[in-house]
Amino acid sequence: MLASFFGIMTTSFFESWGHKTIILMDTENDKSALVAEIKNFRKEIDALIQKADRLWLPDAVYHRQMGLVKTKLEEAKMWAGKVLEKVGNPFPPELADKADVQ
Repeated sequence: MLASFFGIMTTSFFESWGHKTIILMDTENDKSALVAEIKNFRKEIDALIQKADRLWLPDAVYHRQMGLVKTKLEEAKMWAGKVLEKVGNPFPPELADKADVQ
């Protein structure tokens, strides 16, 4: 009964927000579709980051809170990038920042 309760909650939550459910299969087509969906999701997050920048006024009463909104969106984009790594689409080495340790 508890599992069905959570199943109903999950279904209604995702339907109410308009999200799609993706079932990960072992085929290359499914993997590339998932990678494309995650990359698109990261672009949507980036658009929200840019919107937060426009709304973030230095002398506004909500300055700190909007800064946190921007930080959490940046973290969400970063974690979505980690998901890409896990599904086999690593970050390009030529774009990675490396420190020169001496």
